[in-house]
Amino acid sequence: MKSIIFGVNSQDSIFLSSILKGAGYKVIGVRNTDWESNKQQIAECKIDEFVDVSFSSTNSLMEVFSMTELECVFNLVGFSSVHRSFLDPVSCHDTNFIFVQRLLEAARLAQTNAHIVQCSSAEMYGGTTEEMVSENSVLFPVSPYAVSKAASHLLAKAYRSAYNVKVSSAILFNHESEYRSPNFFTKKVALGLVEVFLGRKRSFQLEKIDFHRDWSYAGDVAKALYLIATSPNPGEYVVSSGQLKSGRELLEVGLNYLGITSDLEHIVEIDKNLARPFDHCGFKGDSSKIRITLGWNPAVGFEEMIKKMIDYELNKFQ
Repeated sequence: MKSIIFGVNSQDSIFLSSILKGAGYKVIGVRNTDWESNKQQIAECKIDEFVDVSFSSTNSLMEVFSMTELECVFNLVGFSSVHRSFLDPVSCHDTNFIFVQRLLEAARLAQTNAHIVQCSSAEMYGGTTEEMVSENSVLFPVSPYAVSKAASHLLAKAYRSAYNVKVSSAILFNHESEYRSPNFFTKKVALGLVEVFLGRKRSFQLEKIDFHRDWSYAGDVAKALYLIATSPNPGEYVVSSGQLKSGRELLEVGLNYLGITSDLEHIVEIDKNLARPFDHCGFKGDSSKIRITLGWNPAVGFEEMIKKMIDYELNKFQ
Protein backbone atom coordinates (compact mmCIF):
# COMPACT_ATOMS: atom_id res chain seq x y z
CA MET A 1 0.00 0.00 0.00
CA LYS A 2 1.24 3.46 -0.91
CA SER A 3 0.28 6.91 0.32
CA ILE A 4 1.43 10.29 -0.93
CA ILE A 5 1.73 13.51 1.02
CA PHE A 6 1.95 16.76 -0.89
CA GLY A 7 3.44 19.34 1.47
CA VAL A 8 5.82 17.54 3.84
CA ASN A 9 7.04 20.71 5.54
CA SER A 10 4.16 21.11 7.98
CA GLN A 11 3.14 20.00 11.47
CA ASP A 12 0.32 17.90 10.01
CA SER A 13 2.71 15.90 7.82
CA ILE A 14 4.76 14.88 10.87
CA PHE A 15 1.79 13.29 12.62
CA LEU A 16 0.17 11.97 9.46
CA SER A 17 3.30 10.23 8.19
CA SER A 18 3.67 8.46 11.54
CA ILE A 19 0.05 7.28 11.47
CA LEU A 20 0.40 6.01 7.89
CA LYS A 21 3.62 4.15 8.70
CA GLY A 22 1.95 2.54 11.70
CA ALA A 23 -0.90 1.39 9.44
CA GLY A 24 1.51 -0.32 7.05
CA TYR A 25 1.64 2.26 4.26
CA LYS A 26 4.70 3.21 2.29
CA VAL A 27 4.81 6.97 2.69
CA ILE A 28 5.96 9.04 -0.29
CA GLY A 29 6.65 12.71 0.24
CA VAL A 30 6.33 15.18 -2.62
CA ARG A 31 8.75 18.07 -2.39
CA ASN A 32 7.77 21.51 -3.62
CA THR A 33 9.92 24.54 -4.38
CA ASP A 34 9.72 25.76 -0.78
CA TRP A 35 10.50 22.45 0.92
CA GLU A 36 13.86 23.46 2.36
CA SER A 37 12.36 26.33 4.35
CA ASN A 38 11.18 23.99 7.10
CA LYS A 39 13.95 21.42 7.38
CA GLN A 40 12.99 20.57 10.95
CA GLN A 41 9.48 19.49 9.99
CA ILE A 42 10.81 17.38 7.11
CA ALA A 43 13.38 15.74 9.37
CA GLU A 44 10.60 14.73 11.79
CA CYS A 45 8.47 13.15 9.05
CA LYS A 46 8.53 9.39 8.57
CA ILE A 47 8.96 9.46 4.79
CA ASP A 48 10.11 6.35 2.92
CA GLU A 49 10.78 8.08 -0.37
CA PHE A 50 10.86 11.63 -1.72
CA VAL A 51 9.84 12.58 -5.24
CA ASP A 52 10.27 15.91 -7.00
CA VAL A 53 7.21 17.07 -8.90
CA SER A 54 6.57 20.26 -10.86
CA PHE A 55 3.49 21.82 -9.31
CA SER A 56 2.98 23.86 -12.45
CA SER A 57 2.73 20.80 -14.74
CA THR A 58 -0.37 18.64 -14.96
CA ASN A 59 1.63 15.97 -16.78
CA SER A 60 4.15 15.83 -13.95
CA LEU A 61 1.34 15.45 -11.44
CA MET A 62 -0.20 12.67 -13.55
CA GLU A 63 2.97 10.63 -13.08
CA VAL A 64 2.29 10.63 -9.35
CA PHE A 65 -1.14 9.10 -9.85
CA SER A 66 0.29 6.41 -12.14
CA MET A 67 2.04 4.72 -9.21
CA THR A 68 0.90 1.17 -8.53
CA GLU A 69 -0.83 0.31 -5.25
CA LEU A 70 -1.54 3.99 -4.57
CA GLU A 71 -4.44 4.21 -2.14
CA CYS A 72 -4.50 7.70 -0.68
CA VAL A 73 -3.20 11.18 -1.50
CA PHE A 74 -3.12 14.07 0.94
CA ASN A 75 -2.82 17.67 -0.18
CA LEU A 76 -1.23 19.57 2.72
CA VAL A 77 0.27 22.18 0.43
CA GLY A 78 -0.91 25.60 1.44
CA PHE A 79 -0.29 29.30 1.61
CA SER A 80 -1.43 29.19 5.22
CA SER A 81 -1.04 32.73 6.57
CA VAL A 82 -4.25 34.74 6.43
CA HIS A 83 -2.31 37.92 7.27
CA ARG A 84 0.18 37.38 4.42
CA SER A 85 -2.65 36.61 1.99
CA PHE A 86 -3.68 40.27 2.18
CA LEU A 87 -0.12 41.25 1.25
CA ASP A 88 0.32 38.71 -1.56
CA PRO A 89 -3.11 37.51 -2.74
CA VAL A 90 -1.85 36.30 -6.13
CA SER A 91 0.65 33.83 -4.66
CA CYS A 92 -2.01 32.71 -2.21
CA HIS A 93 -4.46 32.01 -5.06
CA ASP A 94 -1.82 30.19 -7.11
CA THR A 95 -0.93 27.86 -4.23
CA ASN A 96 -4.34 27.27 -2.70
CA PHE A 97 -6.47 27.10 -5.85
CA ILE A 98 -4.52 26.79 -9.12
CA PHE A 99 -2.37 23.97 -7.76
CA VAL A 100 -5.46 22.13 -6.48
CA GLN A 101 -7.06 22.53 -9.90
CA ARG A 102 -4.02 20.93 -11.56
CA LEU A 103 -3.94 18.16 -8.97
CA LEU A 104 -7.59 17.25 -9.49
CA GLU A 105 -7.27 17.45 -13.27
CA ALA A 106 -4.25 15.14 -13.12
CA ALA A 107 -6.27 12.70 -11.02
CA ARG A 108 -9.12 12.82 -13.54
CA LEU A 109 -6.88 12.26 -16.55
CA ALA A 110 -4.98 9.47 -14.82
CA GLN A 111 -8.29 7.80 -13.85
CA THR A 112 -6.91 7.03 -10.41
CA ASN A 113 -8.84 5.12 -7.78
CA ALA A 114 -6.81 6.68 -4.97
CA HIS A 115 -8.74 8.64 -2.34
CA ILE A 116 -7.61 12.29 -2.37
CA VAL A 117 -7.99 14.37 0.79
CA GLN A 118 -8.06 18.12 0.21
CA CYS A 119 -7.50 20.30 3.27
CA SER A 120 -10.13 23.00 3.38
CA SER A 121 -10.32 25.66 6.09
CA ALA A 122 -12.78 27.06 8.60
CA GLU A 123 -11.79 30.49 7.29
CA MET A 124 -14.21 29.78 4.42
CA TYR A 125 -17.00 30.68 6.89
CA GLY A 126 -15.23 33.81 8.20
CA GLY A 127 -18.13 36.25 7.78
CA THR A 128 -20.78 33.95 9.21
CA THR A 129 -23.15 35.05 11.95
CA GLU A 130 -23.68 31.45 13.08
CA GLU A 131 -22.25 30.37 16.43
CA MET A 132 -21.50 26.89 15.05
CA VAL A 133 -20.95 25.85 11.45
CA SER A 134 -21.20 22.45 9.77
CA GLU A 135 -20.54 20.93 6.36
CA ASN A 136 -23.83 22.42 5.16
CA SER A 137 -23.27 25.99 6.33
CA VAL A 138 -23.05 28.78 3.76
CA LEU A 139 -19.50 29.79 2.81
CA PHE A 140 -18.66 33.43 3.61
CA PRO A 141 -14.95 34.07 2.93
CA VAL A 142 -13.57 37.46 4.00
CA SER A 143 -9.85 37.25 3.13
CA PRO A 144 -7.85 36.32 0.03
CA TYR A 145 -6.81 33.15 1.87
CA ALA A 146 -10.42 32.23 2.61
CA VAL A 147 -11.53 32.93 -0.96
CA SER A 148 -8.80 30.65 -2.36
CA LYS A 149 -9.75 27.89 0.08
CA ALA A 150 -13.45 28.23 -0.70
CA ALA A 151 -12.74 28.02 -4.43
CA SER A 152 -10.69 24.81 -4.11
CA HIS A 153 -13.29 23.36 -1.73
CA LEU A 154 -16.07 23.88 -4.27
CA LEU A 155 -13.86 22.61 -7.08
CA ALA A 156 -13.24 19.36 -5.20
CA LYS A 157 -16.99 18.84 -4.87
CA ALA A 158 -17.43 19.56 -8.58
CA TYR A 159 -14.76 17.04 -9.62
CA ARG A 160 -16.35 14.40 -7.42
CA SER A 161 -19.83 15.04 -8.83
CA ALA A 162 -18.98 15.64 -12.48
CA TYR A 163 -15.98 13.34 -13.02
CA ASN A 164 -16.36 10.78 -10.21
CA VAL A 165 -12.93 11.67 -8.81
CA LYS A 166 -12.66 10.18 -5.34
CA VAL A 167 -11.89 13.35 -3.38
CA SER A 168 -12.88 14.42 0.11
CA SER A 169 -12.50 17.77 1.83
CA ALA A 170 -11.42 18.01 5.44
CA ILE A 171 -12.66 21.35 6.75
CA LEU A 172 -9.96 22.03 9.31
CA PHE A 173 -10.40 24.47 12.14
CA ASN A 174 -7.37 25.91 13.94
CA HIS A 175 -5.04 23.18 15.10
CA GLU A 176 -1.72 23.52 16.86
CA SER A 177 1.21 21.47 18.12
CA GLU A 178 4.81 21.68 19.25
CA TYR A 179 5.79 21.59 15.55
CA ARG A 180 3.89 24.76 14.64
CA SER A 181 5.75 27.29 12.48
CA PRO A 182 7.06 30.37 14.35
CA ASN A 183 4.81 32.91 12.60
CA PHE A 184 1.62 31.51 14.19
CA PHE A 185 0.00 32.97 17.32
CA THR A 186 0.21 29.85 19.47
CA LYS A 187 3.90 29.31 18.69
CA LYS A 188 4.64 32.94 19.51
CA VAL A 189 2.87 32.47 22.83
CA ALA A 190 4.66 29.23 23.75
CA LEU A 191 8.10 30.57 22.83
CA GLY A 192 7.48 34.01 24.33
CA LEU A 193 6.28 32.66 27.67
CA VAL A 194 9.21 30.26 27.93
CA GLU A 195 11.69 33.05 27.20
CA VAL A 196 10.06 35.21 29.90
CA PHE A 197 10.11 32.26 32.33
CA LEU A 198 13.83 31.67 31.70
CA GLY A 199 14.64 35.36 32.06
CA ARG A 200 15.67 35.77 28.44
CA LYS A 201 12.99 38.41 27.81
CA ARG A 202 10.75 40.67 29.84
CA SER A 203 8.01 40.77 27.22
CA PHE A 204 7.08 39.72 23.68
CA GLN A 205 4.85 40.98 20.89
CA LEU A 206 1.51 39.65 19.65
CA GLU A 207 -0.99 41.02 17.17
CA LYS A 208 -3.91 40.80 19.65
CA ILE A 209 -5.21 38.52 22.37
CA ASP A 210 -8.96 39.20 22.64
CA PHE A 211 -10.14 36.98 19.80
CA HIS A 212 -11.73 33.53 19.78
CA ARG A 213 -10.96 30.32 17.90
CA ASP A 214 -11.96 26.66 17.88
CA TRP A 215 -8.61 24.97 18.58
CA SER A 216 -7.63 21.28 18.28
CA TYR A 217 -4.35 19.38 18.55
CA ALA A 218 -2.64 18.71 15.21
CA GLY A 219 -2.03 15.06 16.11
CA ASP A 220 -5.78 14.54 16.47
CA VAL A 221 -6.41 16.35 13.19
CA ALA A 222 -3.95 14.02 11.43
CA LYS A 223 -5.97 11.06 12.75
CA ALA A 224 -9.05 12.63 11.17
CA LEU A 225 -7.27 12.97 7.82
CA TYR A 226 -6.34 9.29 7.94
CA LEU A 227 -9.91 8.24 8.78
CA ILE A 228 -11.26 10.30 5.90
CA ALA A 229 -8.73 8.83 3.44
CA THR A 230 -9.55 5.25 4.43
CA SER A 231 -13.31 5.78 4.31
CA PRO A 232 -15.01 4.20 1.27
CA ASN A 233 -17.34 7.16 0.88
CA PRO A 234 -15.78 10.51 -0.06
CA GLY A 235 -17.38 13.70 1.20
CA GLU A 236 -16.94 16.80 3.34
CA TYR A 237 -16.00 16.59 7.02
CA VAL A 238 -15.66 19.36 9.60
CA VAL A 239 -12.70 18.66 11.91
CA SER A 240 -12.96 20.73 15.08
CA SER A 241 -13.11 20.62 18.88
CA GLY A 242 -16.51 22.29 19.08
CA GLN A 243 -15.20 24.61 21.82
CA LEU A 244 -14.45 28.32 21.52
CA LYS A 245 -11.42 29.67 23.40
CA SER A 246 -9.81 33.10 23.41
CA GLY A 247 -6.20 34.11 22.86
CA ARG A 248 -6.26 35.52 26.39
CA GLU A 249 -7.34 32.15 27.79
CA LEU A 250 -4.51 30.45 25.92
CA LEU A 251 -2.00 32.85 27.45
CA GLU A 252 -3.43 32.39 30.94
CA VAL A 253 -3.10 28.60 30.70
CA GLY A 254 0.55 29.06 29.78
CA LEU A 255 1.18 31.57 32.58
CA ASN A 256 -0.34 29.25 35.18
CA TYR A 257 1.54 26.22 33.86
CA LEU A 258 4.90 27.99 34.11
CA GLY A 259 4.03 29.67 37.40
CA ILE A 260 4.57 33.18 36.02
CA THR A 261 2.89 35.66 38.39
CA SER A 262 3.41 38.86 36.38
CA ASP A 263 0.31 40.52 34.94
CA LEU A 264 -0.44 39.63 31.35
CA GLU A 265 -0.35 43.29 30.33
CA HIS A 266 3.27 43.56 31.52
CA ILE A 267 4.39 40.58 29.45
CA VAL A 268 2.53 41.00 26.17
CA GLU A 269 2.98 44.01 23.89
CA ILE A 270 0.28 44.45 21.25
CA ASP A 271 1.57 45.35 17.78
CA LYS A 272 -1.44 46.10 15.59
CA ASN A 273 0.78 46.05 12.50
CA LEU A 274 0.86 42.25 12.87
CA ALA A 275 -2.92 41.94 12.82
CA ARG A 276 -5.14 41.06 9.86
CA PRO A 277 -6.95 43.92 8.11
CA PHE A 278 -10.18 42.06 8.82
CA ASP A 279 -10.87 39.21 11.21
CA HIS A 280 -13.93 37.18 12.13
CA CYS A 281 -15.52 37.19 15.58
CA GLY A 282 -15.05 33.50 16.19
CA PHE A 283 -17.29 30.48 15.72
CA LYS A 284 -17.27 26.79 16.57
CA GLY A 285 -17.25 23.80 14.28
CA ASP A 286 -19.81 21.01 14.42
CA SER A 287 -17.72 17.86 13.91
CA SER A 288 -20.52 15.41 14.75
CA LYS A 289 -20.44 13.90 11.23
CA ILE A 290 -16.84 12.64 11.42
CA ARG A 291 -17.27 11.62 15.06
CA ILE A 292 -20.38 9.54 14.33
CA THR A 293 -19.66 8.13 10.88
CA LEU A 294 -15.89 7.59 11.10
CA GLY A 295 -15.40 7.29 14.86
CA TRP A 296 -13.04 10.24 15.25
CA ASN A 297 -12.31 10.82 18.92
CA PRO A 298 -9.73 13.55 19.68
CA ALA A 299 -7.48 12.73 22.62
CA VAL A 300 -5.70 16.00 23.45
CA GLY A 301 -7.63 18.89 24.95
CA PHE A 302 -6.99 22.63 24.90
CA GLU A 303 -4.85 22.88 28.05
CA GLU A 304 -2.81 19.75 27.27
CA MET A 305 -2.12 21.11 23.78
CA ILE A 306 -0.67 24.32 25.22
CA LYS A 307 1.40 22.44 27.80
CA LYS A 308 2.87 20.23 25.07
CA MET A 309 3.92 23.31 23.12
CA ILE A 310 5.52 24.90 26.18
CA ASP A 311 7.34 21.70 27.18
CA TYR A 312 8.77 21.46 23.67
CA GLU A 313 10.18 24.99 23.87
CA LEU A 314 11.60 24.35 27.33
CA ASN A 315 13.36 21.21 26.14
CA LYS A 316 14.91 23.11 23.22
CA PHE A 317 16.55 25.58 25.61
CA GLN A 318 17.69 22.82 27.95
